[in-house]
Amino acid sequence: MKKIFATLAVTGLSVAAFAQGYINWTGAAASLYGATNGTAYSSFEAAGTATLSGTAGVTMNNTAANNAALGYSGYYYELLTSASAVAAPTTVAGLSAWSDTGLGATNSFSAASGRIIQANGSADTAVNNWPVNGTQGIILVGWSANLGSTWSSVLAELQNWSTQGLAFGNNSANAAYFGVSAFGSGVQAVASSVTGNQVIGAGAGEIYNPSSNPMTMNELGVTTVPEPGTLALAALGGASMLLFRRKK
Repeated sequence: MKKIFATLAVTGLSVAAFAQGYINWTGAAASLYGATNGTAYSSFEAAGTATLSGTAGVTMNNTAANNAALGYSGYYYELLTSASAVAAPTTVAGLSAWSDTGLGATNSFSAASGRIIQANGSADTAVNNWPVNGTQGIILVGWSANLGSTWSSVLAELQNWSTQGLAFGNNSANAAYFGVSAFGSGVQAVASSVTGNQVIGAGAGEIYNPSSNPMTMNELGVTTVPEPGTLALAALGGASMLLFRRKK
């Protein structure tokens, strides 16, 4: 009988340890977070940081007029977590190691900078893969909507482009933008659905990108990929040169 009680006690502790913890996703004031699109190549692309001709400016919300001006429907954000990271990732491979919480946001327009509006969740949101009393590193990733509407699809695009090259043009009307927020050094999830610890703000361990120092979403660098016909002509020309040399 004692063994049974001991087993049940251990099982109970294990369940508690891996239960979903709660955090505060919607409690941040708008002034605590801003984002702007930039004119430099994203650090996630091998093209580096060459300056482009586009103009840095505020990210816009999803209105018909703004969509027409941008060439796409605004910007999206997603909250990612890591139990082991000590800094924000700077490579696509590094991004892949972060977990998606499923908590997203879109843009609010502001003269100072783009402001996020949490699209789901609340002040007492249970988060997958974030155990009770667990402390996680946190970041927001942000991207222009022409990259996709979900984080899984955008990550797949980035993974493909990191090896195949980018297909987007480097002009402000059709450019693709991507960025990562400041690193949140660690927020702890709580055990009950009372207001959880805030993840965006100026507090210890929180993500903090105020309008005075906003998160910048840089234009993704462009790698020109030759068309199949061009590659075929190049191959034919090379073969002709070899034949010509042999005849001589």
